[in-house]
Amino acid sequence: MASAWPARHETAAASVDAPTLTCSGITFDPSANADDCWYDPAAAEQPVDFFRECLKHTKGPLAGKPFELTPWQADTTRTLFGWKRPDGTRRFRHCYWTVPRKNGKTTWVAGIATYVLLCDAEARAENYLCATARPQAGLAYETIAAMVKANPDLLGACEICLLYT
Repeated sequence: MASAWPARHETAAASVDAPTLTCSGITFDPSANADDCWYDPAAAEQPVDFFRECLKHTKGPLAGKPFELTPWQADTTRTLFGWKRPDGTRRFRHCYWTVPRKNGKTTWVAGIATYVLLCDAEARAENYLCATARPQAGLAYETIAAMVKANPDLLGACEICLLYT
């Protein structure tokens, strides 16, 4: 799965301009201090497309429906995956988000973790998803497991282990 989805994936037309992120009147423009880094619109769009094409919501009123990222989630995801260093690796290798309650953080981050696990194509990659409390971490794990179980292609690429309590 790690190489199958991106290899057969046709990227939708994407803006060649890197998104700027604005929150509470503060704007982050990654191109302002990019140095030799560059923005790859195809790489930026690939995880956004992965959400829509491969992941479904697993609970609530959207359960069973394709996971369409909200505009702020999509722009943040594009920024994370679209910026490249001169050697072609991702510019942003770590991220820390603070987002208010009830904005879909756990579900979104579960999707990001699933994409990195299955589609990043980095040998022996380390993928960490952290939470402030064990129940929240368990919720993220359960969300990933449910997303994988909802897609036969993803399920064929993974083995889901029971979470210990």
